[in-house]
Amino acid sequence: MKVKVIMAGLMVLLALSLLACSSGPTGDSTEPEKPATKPSTTSYAAATTVEFYTCNDFADEPNITDEIEFTANKGVTVILCSNRTTGFQWNEEAQISDTSVVEQTGHSYAAPSASKVGAAGTEKFVFTGVNPGTATVSLEYSRDWEGGEKAEWTCTLTITVK
Repeated sequence: MKVKVIMAGLMVLLALSLLACSSGPTGDSTEPEKPATKPSTTSYAAATTVEFYTCNDFADEPNITDEIEFTANKGVTVILCSNRTTGFQWNEEAQISDTSVVEQTGHSYAAPSASKVGAAGTEKFVFTGVNPGTATVSLEYSRDWEGGEKAEWTCTLTITVK
């Protein structure tokens, strides 16, 4: 009797695990908390530009490219949809073509505030201008384990520091 109860519990747990993983990188259509409109140059902190890319943005175009301009000693905060319950996450360190122009000064993950199963959170990257010039910043959304999907989504930013 005890073995049957344990087996039934394990089967339910397995079914829930498979259900959570089967939705791919976009999860359900639940969006993380975000501003009512997509900001492009809204002040996030003193002298910082904000770029916000939603799960729907990546569902429409999995390889987003964008251009951003700001002055040296200023920066940009890039907020990306991220649903870690699917096993996907953004690489913590961005690939930067020229670190004498721009450097990554922060990265953090924010879980969704909704208690909805499979809801997406966000990953925030902060980049600061070092010297005038242009650099390319590349981020990849992948499953890190061996054999996992690589670069399922990408975000490539051409950053010009004036």
